[in-house]
Amino acid sequence: MSDGLDGVEVGSDPDLSSQEKEVTFHALNRDDKARMHSDVPTVTRYLLKHPEVDVVNRNIKDGKIVSVQADVPLGLLKLQKKRRKSDNWSSVTGSV
Repeated sequence: MSDGLDGVEVGSDPDLSSQEKEVTFHALNRDDKARMHSDVPTVTRYLLKHPEVDVVNRNIKDGKIVSVQADVPLGLLKLQKKRRKSDNWSSVTGSV
């Protein structure tokens, strides 16, 4: 599936098992952006496509983007009281 970034596809890292793939983010209180890292293709694709996300680094293996680091405006992140109906990664990211 194409990610819309120069026609390069997003895929899974063949060197990582499902249990090893992760999504992380960190931010300092003084910052207006969080630094995110993703090995999960659904989240990686979302970060690459979003117009307000600044991709800092991307890891390419076998001609596919398998992970990214990106700066994400805090306004795009949401922690909420109520759980979503689904715990799938596709529910975490929404459409761009």
